[in-house]
Amino acid sequence: MTQKTIRTVLPIPPPEYDVLYINQLIRVLDVLISEVRNPDINIPNTALPSVGVANTLSIGDMFEDDSFLRVVRAEDVHSGSLSATGGVGTVTVVLA
Repeated sequence: MTQKTIRTVLPIPPPEYDVLYINQLIRVLDVLISEVRNPDINIPNTALPSVGVANTLSIGDMFEDDSFLRVVRAEDVHSGSLSATGGVGTVTVVLA
């Protein structure tokens, strides 16, 4: 569910600093700062799952709970919901 973000690797410094290296470093740091400031970086473009399926998500996944953004933690317990119907035999009602 959670999207992984691949960050840009900082360039390896040369023995002596030059303009090209400093420009590369500035570009990489600019991209990193933009990614950190972007609130949508790890939020998927699709609708978030609801609290009803939180028990099927992995630790760190996000879900929506009554208009709040929540993150699944290891210590959280989400029971989900389950319903079923069944029948056994027949019932006869006699009114006298």
